[in-house]
Amino acid sequence: MSDDKLALLIFVVLTITAPVIFVYLTHSSPWSASIKSCNGLAGPFLSSVFLVFGLNLVFLANEVWGAHDRARAAAALEGDTLRNIARAASGLKSSVGRSIVEALNRYDLYTINEDWSQLGRPNRTYGEGGSLADVTVLIGSADFAALTAPTVQSQLLNQINNLRSARNIRYALAEDQLNPVKWYFAYFIDIVAILTVGFGHLQGRRPQIVAFVLFFTVSTPTLVLLNTQANPFRGLVPVAPTAIQLALDHSNTLLKR
Repeated sequence: MSDDKLALLIFVVLTITAPVIFVYLTHSSPWSASIKSCNGLAGPFLSSVFLVFGLNLVFLANEVWGAHDRARAAAALEGDTLRNIARAASGLKSSVGRSIVEALNRYDLYTINEDWSQLGRPNRTYGEGGSLADVTVLIGSADFAALTAPTVQSQLLNQINNLRSARNIRYALAEDQLNPVKWYFAYFIDIVAILTVGFGHLQGRRPQIVAFVLFFTVSTPTLVLLNTQANPFRGLVPVAPTAIQLALDHSNTLLKR
């Protein structure tokens, strides 16, 4: 188990056990009278704790779903660029054009069958199939230049740069998960908020239990879900290689002509 998952497990256990222990200490332990003497904490102070917790939760949610949206956009741009290059190359009606489409086809196959499943995993490997060197060399060759206008060749080379940028963005989003310190801080603030709930309901056992249950329901599952979705290519709703699959279908169609 990774350190991040272990920290998440410890956090979940603490959010379950801490309220139970707090209720016992407040209403059934020898120290109950001493703990209840802390009753009367100022309302604005209690609210400030929940404000800090809420702002931190919003920040995490925005970063997680923002990364997910950027990953989808990068994958869509990658697939769209692959189709554009293949379409332009197939229009040459020459062996060079077919070689470019075949190179793109190999890239599509590698990305879907090997590369995508490794996104977000530690110690991932990079195969030759994920290289765009073959396509770049073919488009920049003298044979290709002899078949097209210089502006067309320049535009396709720019398309290759766009394709490489989209792929690199996908790699960066897959490997650059949120800083663990952010999660540890969120867990810490959540534990503090749980204690605040307890101290805000010291006089009645039942209201205290209800408050604990409500806060647990709204906080812990949310943080667990966000942590699970921290990597846009893993989790419950991962970004799928649909755009690359469409590009593969398109290149297969072009090669059959």
